Amino acid sequence: MNKWICSLVFATVIFSLSLGQIRSSWVSPGEDITFHVNMHNTGIRKLSGVSVRVYVPELNILAYSNSLELDRGSPSVSYSFVHVPKDASPGLYIARVTASNDDHSATRHVWLTVV
Repeated sequence: MNKWICSLVFATVIFSLSLGQIRSSWVSPGEDITFHVNMHNTGIRKLSGVSVRVYVPELNILAYSNSLELDRGSPSVSYSFVHVPKDASPGLYIARVTASNDDHSATRHVWLTVV
């Protein structure tokens, strides 16, 4: 397996904060996976301090994106890069993807497959 393969997980976030569909992906132990989150502010005001958190408790993974500002009606993309530990056992793991700021939060779960 090529150690440079980078898998993608896609998510959609719609502010007044709900998460859309997320497609899961696979990754090998010791490799990186990129969580690609599409966001769109459908609220009536600009949102500041929006970040995406990826949490995989069984693998002890916690990753954050940089903080973003979303103008009203403006789409945005956030990337969170996650390293899967070399000692991760093959299997299915739940990844919790949360987009939030101080006022709004939305969470969606996606299956992460380690092969």
